[in-house]
Amino acid sequence: METVIITLVIIAFAIVILVKGIELSLKQTMLVVERLGKFHRVLRGGLNFIIPIVDSPVNNLTTKEQLIDIPKQSVITKDNVNISIDGIVFCSVENAKEATYNVVDFKNAISNLAMTTLRSEIGSMELDATLSNRDTLNAKLQMALGAASLNWGVKITRVEISDIAVPKEIEMAMNLQMQAEREKKSQRDNCRSR
Repeated sequence: METVIITLVIIAFAIVILVKGIELSLKQTMLVVERLGKFHRVLRGGLNFIIPIVDSPVNNLTTKEQLIDIPKQSVITKDNVNISIDGIVFCSVENAKEATYNVVDFKNAISNLAMTTLRSEIGSMELDATLSNRDTLNAKLQMALGAASLNWGVKITRVEISDIAVPKEIEMAMNLQMQAEREKKSQRDNCRSR
């Protein structure tokens, strides 16, 4: 009777070890595996095998394009106008090892770097240039973020400034200025036609 119990325990233990040794992951994922606390390898999507107890999965990352929100923040332009700005960064993980070991949280790092880069870029531009050169601002942000994120195993695919909001009094002044310019143009056109 004792041998039967011991045999069943050994079989149960063997089954648990076999089951724990199977890692099934989705096609678009990368799984970072450590062996005895040190990086061992990256498992791609599909059926993978590890040595239980010795190997342990530490990070599961997706290879799909991800969206990182740049929170709305207050920024001062070169001509001392306080504006609110926010945006979106699109990125994808290309190197799971670097994304796991070179930065604590790559999404948070990219978001913070985007905020500081935005402040720097907008601080060197006047309000009119900020409002009219969104594409240039996007390109500068993408270049700055792309250079930094290479070390993190992440590729920045696109950066978009989603909203630039000026204070109400500045917006009213801009509208009055545009209306005055239209009236001047209309008067010039009337004078030419006479």
